[in-house]
Amino acid sequence: MAAYPAPTRSLQLADDTTPVVFCDGSRLELRRLTQYGQPARMLRALPTQRAGRAIATVVDLGKLSRDLDNELRLAADRDADGLVMFTLRQRYANANEARAAMARHTIAILPEA
Repeated sequence: MAAYPAPTRSLQLADDTTPVVFCDGSRLELRRLTQYGQPARMLRALPTQRAGRAIATVVDLGKLSRDLDNELRLAADRDADGLVMFTLRQRYANANEARAAMARHTIAILPEA
């Protein structure tokens, strides 16, 4: 089993989620985060189960795609979720491929509240 970074105290899970539905019908639910009380626009959490516990894997989206990194830095907050959704749908055929890519860019594991 891979070793994951420890939970980061500066990160908080937001209440809202963004569904990403892929062409094959598979889907992901991504949660926004705040860091030090401010929106963390480059980070998203992917809720999952590990050893029977609900956790959220925190991913740095900028590491998934240089284009997404650049676009998120320039985009208005209201456009960020759409950019994430369309980029993931364009780059990955299904939710499993996207999850696997996100797992390579995990920066923290948070307990689900």
